[in-house]
Amino acid sequence: MGEDTASAPDAAAGESAPEAGDTSTESAMEKPDPAADTGTVPETSAATVSDEVTAEADAPDASEPVPEESTPEEAVQSDEVATPTAESDTTMTTSETAGAPSDATVATSEPQTPPIAPPTPAPEPQKRGGFLPLLLGGVVAGGIGYGAHFYQTNMQATVPDEASALTAMEAEIGALRTELADLREAVAQGPDLSDLEAQIAALEPADIGGVQAAIDDLRSRVAAIPEVDEAALQAQIEALRAEPDVDLGPVEDSLAELEAAYAPMPEQMAALQADMDALRALATEEVAQAEAAVDTALATAGLDRIRAALVTGASFDDAVAQLAEAGADVPAALSDAASDGVQTVEQLQDSYGVAARAAIGTSLQAAPAESATEKLGNFFRAQVGARSLAPREGDDPDAVTSRAGAVVAEGDFASALDELSALPDEGRAAMDDWLTAVNTRLNAAAALDALQAEISTE
Repeated sequence: MGEDTASAPDAAAGESAPEAGDTSTESAMEKPDPAADTGTVPETSAATVSDEVTAEADAPDASEPVPEESTPEEAVQSDEVATPTAESDTTMTTSETAGAPSDATVATSEPQTPPIAPPTPAPEPQKRGGFLPLLLGGVVAGGIGYGAHFYQTNMQATVPDEASALTAMEAEIGALRTELADLREAVAQGPDLSDLEAQIAALEPADIGGVQAAIDDLRSRVAAIPEVDEAALQAQIEALRAEPDVDLGPVEDSLAELEAAYAPMPEQMAALQADMDALRALATEEVAQAEAAVDTALATAGLDRIRAALVTGASFDDAVAQLAEAGADVPAALSDAASDGVQTVEQLQDSYGVAARAAIGTSLQAAPAESATEKLGNFFRAQVGARSLAPREGDDPDAVTSRAGAVVAEGDFASALDELSALPDEGRAAMDDWLTAVNTRLNAAAALDALQAEISTE
């Protein structure tokens, strides 16, 4: 243990000179190990090795004494067991010098590690982190810790088991050293970043001229902004604060009064609208009535003019047009007789005598005679044209025309037509003009009365 403690300082220098440790290890591996060859170790040796491994795994103490029972071979085995712990403290470097017997003994069971080439310095611009070395150190430290724990756990077994476990641990440590050397070599070589460096070198600096011009323009604008007179502004604020508060009470009262006055206005507006609608309807009705009254007046005037024309026998075209303008439907009996007018009562009465004598003569001539005397008498009567003026009974043409003449004298033309209907067809044909004039007058008078009644009821 004393040699192990003394060799710990040398471990710091072992990284700078790995070749010396490797040479010593190689020479030490050629020496036979009595314990390994015989396969038997005294019981005291096993206890000593177990105590030392436990002490170094927890906290190595250089002042711990070696038990008196330990033989030189046991000390050698103890140093071999302690070597992994010391190497884990010095980051797995074989820095022991060739003259240290305990280090040489430890190296006896370790495989030969080839010299590690010094790492190639990385390019200046590329900054590599320390993660990979830490990872490597963690892997090695984990392996060593696992070996120490494995060794400490199995130290309670028999000496042959300890020897085999120690051999396996030494082989594992050798493999870890080989892996560590490979990792260091890979880290030293590093990836080929020549293409990336060439691309970075080929990049042109960004054109920031436009950005700088914009910044300068903004600066000039900011500089051109006039400064605010904070004192004057503060004075205005203080003056506003010093002004007396406005009493809004009267204004609020006025608003309340206006709202109260406005509240019934919607209902009033609705009532006014209803009144306006009623007035509009009334006005429309009154206008219609007025227009109807005007039409009635026009129609009445037209009827009066027609009635006057019937009395005088004048034409009444204008009166018919006036009736049409008033909206009246003028009957054909009036419109057909409007141009020529109708014969007056006097005219019909005066022309009746001539028409009656013609009817009597034609009827007598057409009447059959039973004897020559009767026939001769009818001829003379027709030639003379005599007729009875007073009405008399009988069905001969003279009697019929006498009764008709009596009612014509009274102006009753309708009754006269009834009486004259008893004449033979030859007699009626003889007085056809008079009969037509009477019918025209009677039809016009009847149409006038009907139109008068229609207009009066509208």
